[in-house]
Amino acid sequence: MGSIYWGIISTSVLLVMITSTGNCHGEMLEGNGTKDTLSTVGGNYSAKVKRYLLYDVNPGEGFNLKRDIFVRVAPIIKALNEVDKKSSWTLVLHPWGKLVHWSDPSFFPWRTFFDVEEIRNYIPVVEFEEFLEEYGMDNHIDEYYQLQHFTLNSPISKLWSENVREVACEKRLRFQRSSSVLYLGSIWEYTVFAKSAGCLGVKGDSSNLVKFILSLNPRSLFLDKAEVILWDHYGGPVWWQARQSLKFADHLHNIALDWLTDHISNFNRSDFSSSKYIGVHLRRKDFIEYRNNQPTLQEVADQILQQLVRLGIQHVFIASDSSEKEIEVIQNHLTKAKPSDLNYTLLRFTCPEEKLSDGECAIIDQIICSWAKYFVGIHHDIIPISVSDHHVISLICRHPIKFVSKSSLKLSCREYI
Repeated sequence: MGSIYWGIISTSVLLVMITSTGNCHGEMLEGNGTKDTLSTVGGNYSAKVKRYLLYDVNPGEGFNLKRDIFVRVAPIIKALNEVDKKSSWTLVLHPWGKLVHWSDPSFFPWRTFFDVEEIRNYIPVVEFEEFLEEYGMDNHIDEYYQLQHFTLNSPISKLWSENVREVACEKRLRFQRSSSVLYLGSIWEYTVFAKSAGCLGVKGDSSNLVKFILSLNPRSLFLDKAEVILWDHYGGPVWWQARQSLKFADHLHNIALDWLTDHISNFNRSDFSSSKYIGVHLRRKDFIEYRNNQPTLQEVADQILQQLVRLGIQHVFIASDSSEKEIEVIQNHLTKAKPSDLNYTLLRFTCPEEKLSDGECAIIDQIICSWAKYFVGIHHDIIPISVSDHHVISLICRHPIKFVSKSSLKLSCREYI
């Protein structure tokens, strides 16, 4: 069978802002009231200029890629705070919402989906509404750059070398000239002005961009389409530090635990490694529409049945955008094909729509899958990677993860041993 890819591309935004003067509490304030931080060395007080770094992902892109952009951007803040001793850098967390796979029309703060305090243990961050309270959006952005790859016929693109430089724009800018001195743009339904706008060719990881940011001296800097930036050593210590900070919110973990306690016999809330169920993530809607050679529902059922027999497990949890009719097809085939002495239960998490957003429900599905004894997902789908990452972050798997390819179905299975 053919391979599947859940296509997610992103554009992102970085915004840097600086402040200065003072108030009666010993805090440094700019004219707009933004606070600077104070550091004490040998009894002498020195003000650290407070700077903000904002980023955004292209509208319509998926949740997991938006999360991935954080892993690329966050090390910039960590590096800036380590190198720039005169400044205090904070990452502004973009609102979540209006994703192609979610029907929710609203924006949601990061705390809806993630443990923000855990992120703050890694780098300083604020939610977007907190940033508005601290700084406001009345002040103009000094400089706007749209990041882009170097063109294929560019000498820079032919040989690998990290590079950051101003280039001619290949696509329409997010900010357009609105007067002789200002450019007009929009971020998360807020209108923002910039004093200049242009494009920046970027080839390299986030540390390369750190050097560029430190070479500038604007009060504010906006970098658009940050997906152009590469990871700092994908899978290495820097990458894992950023990735591990992205723990799902406690209320989502608790809902998943309560559900498992109610539906999986002998489930141990304090020892997830003893979980005795198979987790399956089956993506159908967009894969069936845009990808060829998808496994049939019968082939999916055969794969599940194979693991039920091999592992002697009785529970199967399916996270899927499949219709109820498609799930019935899978269940009917399992019932007909299973050995007579095999008893099993097919389970799905039913989202209480009046209480949780689509995003929260999707994350609960991922959490339940990540705690399974055995996981099956469509080959080239990004969800199996996300599930595996969360499994490690949850400290369930204390041994190496074994990757197992199964038959011609092109299903990628991950067994936690």
